[in-house]
Amino acid sequence: MLQVENLRKYFRDGWWGRRLVKAVDGVSFAIEAGSTFGLVGESGAGKSTVGRLVAGLLRPTDGRVLFEGRDIFKANGREAFYLRRKIQIIFQNPEGALNPRMRIGEILAEPLLVHRLVRGRHVRERVGELLAMVGLGPEFYSRYPWEMSGGQNQRVVIARALSLGPSLLVLDEPTSALDVSVQAQVFQLLKQIQNKMRLAYLLISHDLELVSRVAGEVAVLHQGRLVEQGPAASVFSHLCVVYGHK
Repeated sequence: MLQVENLRKYFRDGWWGRRLVKAVDGVSFAIEAGSTFGLVGESGAGKSTVGRLVAGLLRPTDGRVLFEGRDIFKANGREAFYLRRKIQIIFQNPEGALNPRMRIGEILAEPLLVHRLVRGRHVRERVGELLAMVGLGPEFYSRYPWEMSGGQNQRVVIARALSLGPSLLVLDEPTSALDVSVQAQVFQLLKQIQNKMRLAYLLISHDLELVSRVAGEVAVLHQGRLVEQGPAASVFSHLCVVYGHK
């Protein structure tokens, strides 16, 4: 479903932009429909940059991202509009992803209206369905993000991503800003949604234990390059031998 081919993203840094920073340098991988692909690495390895490239939020220096055989960076018009719907991203900090001046109902209705998926009285009905899908009741419709907990806000972010009927979710450290007890609840929700909708996940995380439990395939990123890739069990077994993890 998704193919990432020789992806590169370079930035200019330092005095007068003289230093070239290779944030992503020749990354390739593929994700099948309904599967979870884990991308791990230390802070600054380039994981989040890969996620933003896949979601189309950054343009690459070189390489391609193909979704259903279509190059997302060459698409335009109706095709580009379609691809924006089908690939959604969920960020680490839910509070930062939601407009504090908008009520939850307005936040969830906005993408439906922009993409003309629902109209009139059906908008509120669809918003209610989205809230129920992530375990929130109708009373949350009129609340503001600052009236809710971090876990509840992250559920709203998930609901907003689901509103457009995506096939792929980029999960960029989706629970690291939440309490440990809430993290497990959110991931259980994400697993249920994946099974129901047959979504594919690109899971970006520094939590090796978490990724080993939920991902089928894993890639290890170091200084912008993939240094290891394969089935989760074999990759993490090798990491345990090299770094002494249990």
